[in-house]
Parts: sequence; C-alpha cells; structure tokens
Amino acid sequence: MGTKETHSTDKDSGKITQINYTEKRPDGKIETRHVNPDSGKYTGKSVHNSETGRTEYYSRESAGLGSGSCCLTAICFAMGMQADCLELNKLRNFRDNILAQQPAGAAIIKEYYRSSPEIVRAIEKSQNPKELYLFLYTNLIKKSVDLIGEKRYSEVLNNVTHVLSELKERETMFCTTGDLQELLML
Repeated sequence: MGTKETHSTDKDSGKITQINYTEKRPDGKIETRHVNPDSGKYTGKSVHNSETGRTEYYSRESAGLGSGSCCLTAICFAMGMQADCLELNKLRNFRDNILAQQPAGAAIIKEYYRSSPEIVRAIEKSQNPKELYLFLYTNLIKKSVDLIGEKRYSEVLNNVTHVLSELKERETMFCTTGDLQELLML
C-alpha cells in the first residue's frame, strides 16, 4: 500500500474540509496524516491498529508535525510521505555516517536540531506554505538526496545555502533568508 489521498467533505456544501494521507507503516499499523486544504498545514494524525481495532489520535504537536518537528521531516510530511521514507532515511544516513564524522559535523547537527522548529514555524507562517514545502522538497531534499546518491557529499551543504538564497529572491517567507541562515548558522 502506497500513500493514499482521500478527502473529507462538508455534507451540506460538498466543500473539502480535510485532506487525508493514509499509509501502512512498517509495523503494520495504518497511519493517516490530516491536512487543512486551505492552509496546507497539518492538523494531526491518527494511527489504527487492525489487530486491536483501536485508533489513536494525535494533535499536530504530539504527532511531531508542528513546532517541535524536524524541518526536513515536516517538508516530507507536507508532500504526503512517511517519516521513514527513502529520502529521510538517506538524509539520516548522511547525517550519521558522513556529516557526523566531519570536524564541524556535530556542531552543525546540533544547530540544525536547535533551529529546526523555528524554521518549521517560519514556513507555516508564510503566505503559501504548500508552495514553499514543494519548493523545499524539490530543491533541498530531492537535490540533496541526489547529491548523496552520487557521493558528492561536500556539495550537500552548498545546496542548502543555495536554496536559502533562492528563498530570499522568491520572498515567500515572512522572514528573510538571512534570518534562516542565522538560524542554521550557515
């Protein structure tokens, strides 16, 4: 089962009130992430255990979809992907086996996790988070994963800086690229 998109609608008006991304997890449970169709923001998730018949519901904060989340994970979630998707696994492998082994690697990783919630909040407060998430997925995550696949490791951080510069030109966020670069200490 891949990711399945469904919609919840208002019975009277027929207007879409929620977009649902459902996927079977490796542990066999069925996870559904819920998105507001107007803002593109996650509202929470539910996890169904077919063995017990029980469904657990999580707010966006407790589901790791909001202010405390990893911005790369938030970007992938916005694209309807799982937390254990191929892209995030490759980025984690890069973090653990390449970046962490570099002299400044531990400091870069620590700063990323410190600033990541602020970056997610900046994206969520932008005028068009859906467009911004798509831009970041295509230009930050996908390109970085491609560079990792080609073993062009030194270019991954350069790609991050380049993407942040493009964000400044697009002016799609309420904060400037300088603010994001300061958050990331680039």
